[in-house]
Amino acid sequence: MNRIRARVMAVLSPVAYAGLPAYLALVEGQDLVWGTEIAKILILAAMGLFLVLAARGPWDMQERTHAAKDLILRLEEQSVKLDTARRKAEEANAAKSAFLGRMSHELRTPLNSVLGFTNVPLQNKHLSLGSRDLKYLQRVRVNALHLFDLINDLLDLARIEEGALRVDVKALDVAFLLREIVEQLDDVGLKRGVAVRLEIPLEVCRIRADESRLRQVLAKIVRKAVQFTEEGSITIVLDALNGIPREIRIEDTGVGIPSDRLATIFDAFEQGNGGITRVHYGAGMGLSISRSLCDLMGLDLTARSTPGEGSTFTISIPESLVLKEDLEGFGNTLSRAGG
Repeated sequence: MNRIRARVMAVLSPVAYAGLPAYLALVEGQDLVWGTEIAKILILAAMGLFLVLAARGPWDMQERTHAAKDLILRLEEQSVKLDTARRKAEEANAAKSAFLGRMSHELRTPLNSVLGFTNVPLQNKHLSLGSRDLKYLQRVRVNALHLFDLINDLLDLARIEEGALRVDVKALDVAFLLREIVEQLDDVGLKRGVAVRLEIPLEVCRIRADESRLRQVLAKIVRKAVQFTEEGSITIVLDALNGIPREIRIEDTGVGIPSDRLATIFDAFEQGNGGITRVHYGAGMGLSISRSLCDLMGLDLTARSTPGEGSTFTISIPESLVLKEDLEGFGNTLSRAGG
């Protein structure tokens, strides 16, 4: 309304005043100073323009204010919707984690009974079972152990997502741990034609880590290497500089991981080899859990791979976790030895 009124005044005022001297000169016959009258008309036009501009500012400001308020209201409404969706997602995720935790506990109890009662006849103390019966029982035990590992992975995953998983960090002889893992490789179905190599320094400092959790991580990675290596070798390397461990590498000459899947292999329920993994055990939790456990211990787990040539998983050890006081008891020779 202010804008319309200002425009009307800006147009009519100089026009109305211009009509007055024209009437006086043409009708009344008065002599007028036209230069002065024209100056007055121009002044009136300038005043009208000023009124238009003066009315335009508040009008635009009012429009902009209303537009800004509408935008703020829409943003607030969108923010409420996003916040509600986020809360629902968090609640669903928490419910899922709680469900996984409860189900894992519920499944472990009967499975422990299956394993216990299977071990009894496997001993065959009275020699009442034949070789075929023992073979069947052994197969039951192997699959039950595999199911037990899957349940433990579900439980660990639920604890990790809830932030309830804790690690017990102590001084650890990582070289001794690696030797033990290599000695147990026969239990994970090592194939014929696959050589296992262990490369560790003669003398190396201990590190601060959770022994059971680091053993779990290494065992999962080694099992992956065994699953996907049909021929060639699996090499476990403890790389150290002057007795200070820097990283653990598990190198294999297996099928490798496609480049489009390498970036997601550490995501939960993701399988790095796509269709290839369907012929192997695994639900895609092992590497996700392994990285989370490494993060909790202050270690860094990464991977690189070339399809058809093999994969390398590396656990980097920061110097802050190394017990350098062990260096005082070392000799002068720090060489690498094959295991």
